[in-house]
Amino acid sequence: MSEKLSETESAFVSLHRTMVGQALNGNSASLVGLRQNAINTFANVGLPARKSEAWKYTNINAVLTKELAARLSFDTHKVKPRLVNESLIPGLDSPFVVVNNGVLDLDSSNLSNLPNGVVVTTLQDAAEKHRSVFDSHFGKYVNETEGLAVLNTAFVHGGLFVFVPKGIEVAETLQVVHVVSSTESSFIQPRTLFVVEEAASLSVIERLVSATDSATVSNRVIETYTGKSSRLSIIRVQDENVDSSTVTSLYSVQERDSYVYDLTLSLSGKLIRNNLNFRHLDSHCETHLNGFFIGRGDNQIDNHSIVDHAMPDCYSNETFKGVLYDNSTGVFNGKVLVRRDAQRTNAYQSNRSIVVSDSAHMYSKPELEIYADDVKCSHGATTGRLEPESMFYLQSRGLSEERARALLLGAFAREVVESVANPVVREYLTDELNRRVL
Repeated sequence: MSEKLSETESAFVSLHRTMVGQALNGNSASLVGLRQNAINTFANVGLPARKSEAWKYTNINAVLTKELAARLSFDTHKVKPRLVNESLIPGLDSPFVVVNNGVLDLDSSNLSNLPNGVVVTTLQDAAEKHRSVFDSHFGKYVNETEGLAVLNTAFVHGGLFVFVPKGIEVAETLQVVHVVSSTESSFIQPRTLFVVEEAASLSVIERLVSATDSATVSNRVIETYTGKSSRLSIIRVQDENVDSSTVTSLYSVQERDSYVYDLTLSLSGKLIRNNLNFRHLDSHCETHLNGFFIGRGDNQIDNHSIVDHAMPDCYSNETFKGVLYDNSTGVFNGKVLVRRDAQRTNAYQSNRSIVVSDSAHMYSKPELEIYADDVKCSHGATTGRLEPESMFYLQSRGLSEERARALLLGAFAREVVESVANPVVREYLTDELNRRVL
């Protein structure tokens, strides 16, 4: 154990000792062992600090305090059906699942249209009833040098497990509504594992919403496994209240000939940090990684991504955009890593941001790290204002300044969601961005 634990880190280690005999007790041997190993790892790596290059612009200790550590909560408050209905995509008649403060709420969910064989359950249930799948994937893809991710494992409870067996194609989009229902400031740690086996497919849209105005902090971890010749699409809409903070750590691995589409829309929250990690386990993988963020007030959106091309003949395409108002701050740090054996890699990365206010700030750092010689890779980043010429042209045609700005910002945002396959979801997200970007 480290001898230099901060007060917050020490609070978590002490809390774990207490809770392991209470709320965390009585689970499968797999989870008990994983939790203990994770808290030991956390005691060594600790929470991320600003002296780290990856966290230089984001001070997680400003929101994750020792006082909040004592409020780590597994408690849930009944979710109102109206909130669930408002969080679902209008016109998308598809299965949905509700996760309340990180705990699966089957009573509020509707999974009747899922194909036979598809499993949606808690992580505890998966560890007991689907042990071979659970043990093969849970915790296997998390980077153990990332303190927040291992902290999540140390206290994992409830959670969501989605398993699509070999050869099953889920035709309808699965909607996942993550509700933060705490009535006071608290710390929650949702955990999700998606396993899509060989020649299977799954499309998911996740919506993160707040049931109250409480200033909560969420430390989310998502692991996804996309098997050989399978397809996985995940859209993530981060739309919690303006005083809530969220850290999402995604770990995605792909087998041969698989396809992954990942879209993150960061619309509301005090501090939003996305750690997006993609790794190819075999050749001929295809990865599409997109994101759009809107900054208002004093909030901060920090997107970090890495696409690890470890095998030959793979493709990745990444596009992140943002619009910043007021005193908000945006951060983008995206790395494409092409390893020595990853010949014939095609990898593209783009980050474009519009700063509307003089007091808003954008920090962009696209990176290529290439060790193979037969590759096609490019990256680029631009930050600026709306083009005066375009504004002038539209206003000269009779549009007001406000209407001209709305058209230009809407067009800027629309590119990110044009690639969404489901037309109902695509239309909804387009309308939502048009409304939010003003």
